[in-house]
Amino acid sequence: MPQKNSAKILIAEDEEGIRDLLKFELGLKGYSVKTAADGQEAVDLVTKEKFDVFLCDIKMPKFDGVYVLKESKKQNPDTIVLMMTGYGEDATYRDCKRFGASGFISKPFHMDEVVAAVEKALEGTKKK
Repeated sequence: MPQKNSAKILIAEDEEGIRDLLKFELGLKGYSVKTAADGQEAVDLVTKEKFDVFLCDIKMPKFDGVYVLKESKKQNPDTIVLMMTGYGEDATYRDCKRFGASGFISKPFHMDEVVAAVEKALEGTKKK
């Protein structure tokens, strides 16, 4: 069976352990994965490259996830952005949806939930 995809994924997460785990696990699934440790790094990456899926933490240093989401969508409107958070603030969820987030991943998460969310997001792009 060939690699199921060569989708490019960006992970913006300030917690190194979570960032490394996501990169490792998604890499095992055949995805090309880049990471950013803060909002500034994420914005720099989305202005230089196009990603198929972007996993973006909401609470990050330098720029928060809502700002990074807006910048990402300005650069690449077709990128699927899944916001990650351990905080359930309704206003933040509304802002994320308004600025183009495709979905949310609640922390703490199980890796199979993240993989399923990414695969579901990518399936939606194949149907277009």
